Amino acid sequence: GHFIFGNLFVAVVIEQIDRATAGYQKRIETKKATVIYKKKKKAKNVQESEIKGIINQMKSGDFKSFPKAVLDMYKHVRKDEFMLKSEVKCVPMWVESFYQK
Repeated sequence: GHFIFGNLFVAVVIEQIDRATAGYQKRIETKKATVIYKKKKKAKNVQESEIKGIINQMKSGDFKSFPKAVLDMYKHVRKDEFMLKSEVKCVPMWVESFYQK
């Protein structure tokens, strides 16, 4: 009888440890996902403001073409900033033709 209760007690303890570990792992994953989301959001906001600045410079006549403006922006990007090509939502040819009208 004592053997069965001993094994049952060990099983309950192991189950509680497993639940606690799973909850801890989930909290860590949530924190990591939040940090990544904030970094991506910050990068997107920076990119949007830079694109708006380029468009305003093009309107004022400081640049001749959109590709030259983007190259100028690229030269001034800090190395710790990242630009994901997959998240760029712009077609340079369309923007250039739109502002040449």
